[in-house]
Amino acid sequence: MSTIVREVARDHQLVPGRIDVTRDASYPVERPAQQVAETDLALLERLASEHDAKLFIDHSGQTDQLCLVANATLE
Repeated sequence: MSTIVREVARDHQLVPGRIDVTRDASYPVERPAQQVAETDLALLERLASEHDAKLFIDHSGQTDQLCLVANATLE
């Protein structure tokens, strides 16, 4: 899943930031993660929800970063 987040970030000229999920889901070739009739943002929000994580933009540094962080690490 972290690969998907990084690729989407780069596709939209965003800097990939903190990507910290409890289990970094990998998708086998025979059952890849699919994006059907949804925007890149909707895809990332869906993946975040499925993996109990938050998707957000971190504005605290010199450059904004796209982050995906497990809820468990935010508490």
